[in-house]
Amino acid sequence: MQNYSSDSAPNVLLYAEDNVSERQILSHRLIDEGWTVIGVEDGDRTIAEVERHRPPVIVLDIDLPGFDGWRALHYINSIPRYRPRVIALSAFGFLEYEARRQGLACEAFFAKPINYQTLADFVGYPL
Repeated sequence: MQNYSSDSAPNVLLYAEDNVSERQILSHRLIDEGWTVIGVEDGDRTIAEVERHRPPVIVLDIDLPGFDGWRALHYINSIPRYRPRVIALSAFGFLEYEARRQGLACEAFFAKPINYQTLADFVGYPL
């Protein structure tokens, strides 16, 4: 796990992405906007960090090694009284359709390759 942080970050964002360079690029943009970013590379660590921090925003690659993003999203959605903003990422199409088919709550879907600035703008600034 990599922690990227900013001294003035008022909120925590979990970024689950197995591609290290993609994780670093977006993490640094989000830090510039005031987030404290917890970067993880697989679904198992995603679940562990959700349990530990209950982040208000999760950027989740669906194609993670181990406990994949769909299973992680099922788990996140099953936690009582916890409804983070989840933004799903994938190189594969039909994310929104599949999430709805499975009855999963997810705020937005971005297809890879990602425009990092567009995604950072969508995530916005911490409250």
